Amino acid sequence: MQLEDYLVQEEQTEIRHEYLGGEIIASAYASPAHELIVANLITLLNICLSESDCKVYGSNRMVYVPQCDRVYYPDITVVCEQEEFKLFGKKMQASLNPTIIIEILSDSTENIDINDKWRCYKKIPSLKTYVLVSQKEKYVSILNRISNNEWLTTDYEDETASLQIGTCNIKLSAIYKKVIL
Repeated sequence: MQLEDYLVQEEQTEIRHEYLGGEIIASAYASPAHELIVANLITLLNICLSESDCKVYGSNRMVYVPQCDRVYYPDITVVCEQEEFKLFGKKMQASLNPTIIIEILSDSTENIDINDKWRCYKKIPSLKTYVLVSQKEKYVSILNRISNNEWLTTDYEDETASLQIGTCNIKLSAIYKKVIL
């Protein structure tokens, strides 16, 4: 399917789909643990970034990666500085310059998030941080850009750990607050 045809279909449907260079993938069911983790992180990031120019978006924010012809709906997207959009049709806008992307791992998306999406996301020049959050155990992996092609990975699993997500210092325990694993 061509990107233009996908966008026409996406505007008219109530189910979100990601566009992977011609292939269309429907978004999967989100578990209660997934949704609580997303809600916790959005709350924590919004509080932390309230005085900055950064905006925190949930999973309905479309991100377009022209370098690999992909349209994704990350679980959380943070955009700092002046936001750049790709306008599709009359009303669909996709972010082009995310600073932070967070994906909550599930059985159905883990391999895609760790491999396929990561290969594409790291081509986004503005992306500084990619965060992978498990919903099966208290475990977070943060990839921070050091240079164009160099990333530092830091893993957290100690409940008392403090994570650095962008400029925000967040406790691992706060990410999993009220979450039943």
